[in-house]
Amino acid sequence: MNSTYNFTQLFILVDSVLVQHNFIIIVLVQLFEFGDKYRGKYDESVGVVKSYYASVSGYEDELLWGAMWLYKATGDDKYLEYVIGNAHCFGGIGWAMTEFSWDVKYAGLQIMASKVKANLFISHYMLQVQKRLYWFWKSL
Repeated sequence: MNSTYNFTQLFILVDSVLVQHNFIIIVLVQLFEFGDKYRGKYDESVGVVKSYYASVSGYEDELLWGAMWLYKATGDDKYLEYVIGNAHCFGGIGWAMTEFSWDVKYAGLQIMASKVKANLFISHYMLQVQKRLYWFWKSL
């Protein structure tokens, strides 16, 4: 067997993996968009699980968690902007989290967020401060 044959097999394998990766990303994006559009706790739609698999934290942490992972997987800033734009109203950023579980994703989200573009977070909050200062000075 010659090396050309081995490289051809390798390229076919790599191409196959990339196609599978792209397909998985497409499916995950669709799943995220579905979850964002039809918000709600799963145990409210599947009542039988409520007694033994109830969601305590709600769905907001999962949306933020999913958006952060999509940002990491795709590099698309819209997912990071989704996290930044919704983190405060979805909760989980204003206190120390002591749990990370199947139900509560805020601690994991905080760790992931601390590892990404800090300047995006800073610029977002600086803009908020500037807006508030503007309105404060205008009201004087």
